[in-house]
Amino acid sequence: MSLSKHCPSHEAVWCGPRNSSKQTSLRNRHSAQCLKRQRTEDLNAIVESSLEPILRSAVVGQQGLLIALLLFGHGRASARLSAAGLLFGVACYLLYSSTLLRAEFSSQELVLSLGAVTVPYALWCFAQVVFEMEWPSPVRVFAVALTALLCWVALEWTEPRSGTWHSAAFLVSHLLALLVVVHALLRVLMGRRDDLIDSRRQYRHVFVLLVSAQIVAVLIVELVLRADVPAWLQTTNVLVIAFMTLGLALPLFSLNRDLFAHPVQNPPDIADEVDASPVGGIIEDALLQAMADQVWREPGLTIAALAEQLGYPEHQVRRVINQRMGYRNFTAFLNAYRIPAAKTALADPAQVRVPILTIAMDLGYASIGPFNRAFKADTGQTPSAFRRSALSN
Repeated sequence: MSLSKHCPSHEAVWCGPRNSSKQTSLRNRHSAQCLKRQRTEDLNAIVESSLEPILRSAVVGQQGLLIALLLFGHGRASARLSAAGLLFGVACYLLYSSTLLRAEFSSQELVLSLGAVTVPYALWCFAQVVFEMEWPSPVRVFAVALTALLCWVALEWTEPRSGTWHSAAFLVSHLLALLVVVHALLRVLMGRRDDLIDSRRQYRHVFVLLVSAQIVAVLIVELVLRADVPAWLQTTNVLVIAFMTLGLALPLFSLNRDLFAHPVQNPPDIADEVDASPVGGIIEDALLQAMADQVWREPGLTIAALAEQLGYPEHQVRRVINQRMGYRNFTAFLNAYRIPAAKTALADPAQVRVPILTIAMDLGYASIGPFNRAFKADTGQTPSAFRRSALSN
């Protein structure tokens, strides 16, 4: 391999007088620079052709082991499946984004491609399930999923690859994925105050700082650099994913009881005597009295505001509601009082002309949407269907 191929300016150095010491020094300097550049290129080639595929394969094996542990483990199936789906998508991304590994799995290239593009959406689903957040409208979820699928189809089957349709699909798919990840990130942060499980509240920070930041960085790099991602940056990305997978897996399994437990929400008259301290009993009595006084009807009631009314620290009130009363988030605690009251109002013939929105607002809901979703989750019926059934009987 000639130096002039790597350093075109090297030939120009030889055009001057051959007996000039200055020209000789300049020529030697250019030769050293070209040799250094050649070594760098050779090193990048070695990393790309051997070390990086080995590293990627090791990380994929690591994730395969975690997927097996999740699929055959204990706890909520939805939480375990969402975590396994996220790891599967990341594994597909690691294989598909490597030219050599993609060639090795050429017969499964479409599967790897589809799995790779699902990572942001799998992350969103994982956040929804593990942190028990309220799901958006099914119509919105379907619209986002359909748009992502159409973009993937356009990316795989449009020709030529540099055409307008392909470029547009690439841009739309990456921007949509970026919005989905940012939406998950914001919802995880905003739901922290409503979460009653201390270990899960701490896990939110790990989730936001590691997973979302990594995926956002990858999406931005792909948007800016397209296919011109340097080999060192790809290797760095694989290393970060490897440490991230391990770093997230350890707290994930150590918090298995909190993250993957079935969300049993006991009624207010049944207590789980985990926190048996005298202070816990006093706070529980104060909570039950406040609920009997229908403090839950206050619009926008938060656990901080309730703790202030009771005169106890917020963390103690949070622990009592979770450990002694069996609730995993504050919204579920409030709904345990609001939904039975809604059933009574909807089944009351004297209130047949009262709009459902009025009933929802009177129970403390800020809008009709959260009320409808909470009511249907509890009864399996919409408020209007429940009212028709109750009044007809």
